[in-house]
Amino acid sequence: MKRVIVAVAAIAALILGISLVIRALESPETKIRKRLLRMAEDFDGGRSGPCSRGLAEDFVDATTGARVSEVRALLAQMSLSERDPRTKEFLHRVTLPEEEMTVLLDPAEPTKAQVDFIAIFEERRGEEWRLEWRVSISAEMFDGEDGWQVRRTTHETLEGQRFR
Repeated sequence: MKRVIVAVAAIAALILGISLVIRALESPETKIRKRLLRMAEDFDGGRSGPCSRGLAEDFVDATTGARVSEVRALLAQMSLSERDPRTKEFLHRVTLPEEEMTVLLDPAEPTKAQVDFIAIFEERRGEEWRLEWRVSISAEMFDGEDGWQVRRTTHETLEGQRFR
């Protein structure tokens, strides 16, 4: 029995070690894409805290002047109030089409990047998902202690209306 436990622990340690090596070898572009897609998954799940961890403490959206505290408050409010009364599922989702995402590392400072992408926000009404806001976002990101984070954004509405 003891050998089985040791073998299982060794396999788990090996798997963890391999995943850490793979993550360490990923390109900055891949890490940035994964960070943004993880933020979108957290938004879809109504998880405001994990979603906003991708925003730097000095984050600002230059288009609206919104700071990180305002974005976190909006996400928290939405996470609590925008749920289906019966299922408790979050009533919003966002799609970030990867084919429309461009990542440009700063050649002079590879810990900084410019990322341009489209975000498509939808709201569920009954059983249907309806377009709420389609927006083009330009983000300045940096590689900090918590991985890649968004420091500054500008955006342009392509369709619909932004959240209030």
